[in-house]
Amino acid sequence: MVKVRIKLDKDVLKREIEQLRQDVHTTASGLAAKWSELVQRAYLQGGYPIHWKPLARRTIRDKLSQGYPLDPLIRTGKMQASNVFRVSRSTKMVTITAFNKRRYWKFHETGTRYMPARPQVNPALYEKEFAQYIEQKLGAKAV
Repeated sequence: MVKVRIKLDKDVLKREIEQLRQDVHTTASGLAAKWSELVQRAYLQGGYPIHWKPLARRTIRDKLSQGYPLDPLIRTGKMQASNVFRVSRSTKMVTITAFNKRRYWKFHETGTRYMPARPQVNPALYEKEFAQYIEQKLGAKAV
């Protein structure tokens, strides 16, 4: 049996650990940016990867009469501009949180009995492109 003793300088070890933490945070920030990109694509393409139901005739008439664009979920653009993707880290994990500052966002995401769901944030998580990005960046299988 051969024994090897390695002496590590504490300062070097601390720097390496901090660099590793920064690398993880940078990767998580990249994932958040990719997620944000997929959500914006949903707005631009009328749902992505699942296309949203078309607007009701009444809604179309209402939007036209008020001079708003006919794109679903876009009236003033405030909800689209209010998506937030936050990366936070603790000593044990990095968390990516997605939410929207507008309180009515959840009704568009999940739908109501009067309005079909037009999800933007959740489908992006299951998009093949996002899974491939995770695999590429982390070298791990996205589940």
